[in-house]
Amino acid sequence: MVNDGFVKTSRRVFAALLKLYPRQHRDEYGADMLQLFTDQCKEAAGLHPPLYRIALWLRTLGDLFVNAIKEHASLPSAGLGLLEAPPNAPLPWKGVALVLLPGLIFFAGQVGQLTGLDWFYWLVYRGAYYMIVPVLLVWAWKRKFPLWGLMPLGLLYATLALAGRRFEYLVTASPAFYRVFRHIDTLIIIFKGTVVAGAILGAVFLAWRLHRRGALPRRAWYWLGLYALLTLTHVIAATWDYAPASGLTWQALITEPWNAKYREDLLNLVFYSIYDDGAFLILVLLGGLLARRHERLAVLLPLGYLLPSVVYGRVSNDWPAAGSPELTLILVVAVAALAYRFLVALAGPLWIVRSASGERRKRAGAVTVLALLAIQVAFSLWQIVANAWGGMLWVNYYYMFAEELVLGSGIGLALALYHPVPAGQAEPTPALPGAV
Repeated sequence: MVNDGFVKTSRRVFAALLKLYPRQHRDEYGADMLQLFTDQCKEAAGLHPPLYRIALWLRTLGDLFVNAIKEHASLPSAGLGLLEAPPNAPLPWKGVALVLLPGLIFFAGQVGQLTGLDWFYWLVYRGAYYMIVPVLLVWAWKRKFPLWGLMPLGLLYATLALAGRRFEYLVTASPAFYRVFRHIDTLIIIFKGTVVAGAILGAVFLAWRLHRRGALPRRAWYWLGLYALLTLTHVIAATWDYAPASGLTWQALITEPWNAKYREDLLNLVFYSIYDDGAFLILVLLGGLLARRHERLAVLLPLGYLLPSVVYGRVSNDWPAAGSPELTLILVVAVAALAYRFLVALAGPLWIVRSASGERRKRAGAVTVLALLAIQVAFSLWQIVANAWGGMLWVNYYYMFAEELVLGSGIGLALALYHPVPAGQAEPTPALPGAV
């Protein structure tokens, strides 16, 4: 009786576990695999001690999970582990799960951050390095960059850009650096000038590469020109916004542009504006190279870049009294941050990858980013109204929204670049550029 119960129970469990295999594999081999396992159970049931039954299940589970993964990876519809979307069809749900995994982790981290936990910041500074590891393994294994790796790649790029932005501060804050280098101000100027020049030259080079490949349509040139114009106005507005606090005037800027009174702060404004805008432009152009394989779905790359960004973080660890202005502020911050995070991490990517056609994916990407920008702009407007700010010139207000305008033009460029391969044209299979 005990032996019969072991065989029947084991058979039912094994039959359920067979669903881990692809349907095609189950239809062809499922009955034979179940019969073989049943015979092995009967043999183990007649042996003593019961350790033989445990050993059978341990061996079976190990073989079953390994072989199931191999069978899924070998399916043509799975793209040999890349989980690509078939032409004019949504991405399969197992691919959707991988695409949404980084965003789900960050969404949970945002909830924790707003409730007083700091592990969201651990995700921002460390999570990208761990999430990119399985992506790189699949890329090295299949020699093709997987679709579900686009968001982790954008996240890694954002993390590295943030690290580079803080590099100058961390280095120059070290007393040892001042002891070694006497002409520290000159070195900082050279460093920042090199970074700015590198960002500009890098963007120009990538645009030239895309143009040579015929992957830069006319409408993309318009967006590229708008992006450059908005970046320039971003720098001018930043300088203008800084001027009252520093005593800077246009006459002083022309006659003595390196006056020590405002030289460092002014240089930082220009450096960080061009650094941030240039970094995002380079990412969008790199996505144009990946779009040769992933087409409209390459918009997941800039969404991954936006993944660690937040409207605002936690305002206070302590919840104020009910009805107080502080509580209202915290609730507004929480709603805005969670809405932003939900769109960029879950709702937007899900809509994009489950859209069947290229135009629907384009619409999904555009609406998602417009909604993100709308949340940021609405929150800034709410701040202006709540604080009754006044006495500022229009250029000061423009500076508050310049970053969103640059971001919007960058996404417009991305949507113009990431277009489907024309019908009848064979899709190339490029390797990921070494610069990434």
